[in-house]
Amino acid sequence: MISSALDHAPQKEEPPLNSADSVKTQQVSLIRKELVALTGNHSHAVILNQLLYWTQRVKDFDLLLEEEKNCCSNSHEKHHPQHVWIYKTSNDLIKETMLQVNRSTIRRYTNVLVQKGWVYERQNPSNKWDRTIQYRVNLNKIQEDLLDLGQSLPD
Repeated sequence: MISSALDHAPQKEEPPLNSADSVKTQQVSLIRKELVALTGNHSHAVILNQLLYWTQRVKDFDLLLEEEKNCCSNSHEKHHPQHVWIYKTSNDLIKETMLQVNRSTIRRYTNVLVQKGWVYERQNPSNKWDRTIQYRVNLNKIQEDLLDLGQSLPD
């Protein structure tokens, strides 16, 4: 009796695994082997990779490359990067990297990246009241340090 009632009960239709809706909601966080080797810490590597991800997707990425090239030729001057600053809150980085840490821990991780010279940080120069930190990846320093390890930045 019970089995026949279950046979005729309306079945909930499950979406296929490859549906567009399920793809939209999937989130990915990458750990690159070369960045773990560079930073010595998987959490630092995930954050650095996330900043590299956004760096490559900005509209003035070509200006960053030009600026980095000029920086190398004028290495005796103090470098003040102008292009490709990424606006990220600690909460943004926590969500995007899926690291299950609090804001102060994310700040400690980003501070390590800044201290090592792989990332620059600044306050918004246009709006002094905006306390969200802006980040900029130092591609030259990352590549130089990776080459010392026999590695290189991925394409």
